[in-house]
Amino acid sequence: MEIRFHCLTYLQSLKEIHEIDFPDESDELETEKIRHEKAAAMTSQEFK
Repeated sequence: MEIRFHCLTYLQSLKEIHEIDFPDESDELETEKIRHEKAAAMTSQEFK
């Protein structure tokens, strides 16, 4: 689970660094999915 958390954090940082000028629907869906998974990973880390 820790590896997954680090991967999600890394992917989010890539999204933050590389701003997409004209995002399409798939970019928006992927961003929302990453936010949801990152929040879930953080929540599960709190309960350990």
